[in-house]
Amino acid sequence: MFIRSRSVIASLSIVAVCACIAMASGVGAKDAPDLTVNQILDRYVQAVGGEEAVNNITSRVCMGKVTTDLTERQNPVYESALFRISAKTTGKHLFEELVDGPSASSGCDGKIHWKADQCGIMSSDEGNLKLEFLTDPHGPLRVHDYFAGLTHKGAYEINGKTTYRLEPSHLKPEYYTLYFDVESGLLVAIGYHWYVEDYREVDGVLFPFKIAAGRKGGSTIYQFESVKNNVPLEDGIFKIPSR
Repeated sequence: MFIRSRSVIASLSIVAVCACIAMASGVGAKDAPDLTVNQILDRYVQAVGGEEAVNNITSRVCMGKVTTDLTERQNPVYESALFRISAKTTGKHLFEELVDGPSASSGCDGKIHWKADQCGIMSSDEGNLKLEFLTDPHGPLRVHDYFAGLTHKGAYEINGKTTYRLEPSHLKPEYYTLYFDVESGLLVAIGYHWYVEDYREVDGVLFPFKIAAGRKGGSTIYQFESVKNNVPLEDGIFKIPSR
């Protein structure tokens, strides 16, 4: 199914742009307790439900809708499509757009990332790291695997929330710095453009049902509608498709 909804998407775009402006200012951050990187990450694990609860989940299937708008193009783009994400704790990930006709997909079999669309099939060094991390059943326990060499850069205010800012050593900080809410302990943003929102409990673990990804000229909103854990998944679905 392919859906177009101009008014809703335009409203989402305005919200995302305003949020980006508020985040970029980064001024007026209140004092926060002086914690180490590992203490901040431990608080994150506890905030989402605790290590035992996270470890109890070994696979995850998410269904939802991705909405994209590129309003500054000469011919503005307003698109919305359903998607499914399947993930396993062994680093396996599959993203599928559920549309009529040929659909785009991307994945990782645990080692090789790949992407398939109307232009063909190709392997790559890395996929959508942020989305893979956020949907990984053990993501909160594997922050160092995804974002190595984290350094505590102090307090930072985002949309009225004081956050801890952790900057990775091998990734561009403007895109991959992690922001954890001082009060709740939850991850609320990744870089200047990804906002992690609407946490809801599923099987004792909090999961963000909304990811707002802003960019120059538009935004992409991932809105999750269902999240099911410990679903049996065959390893074969994560392999690069045959040509």
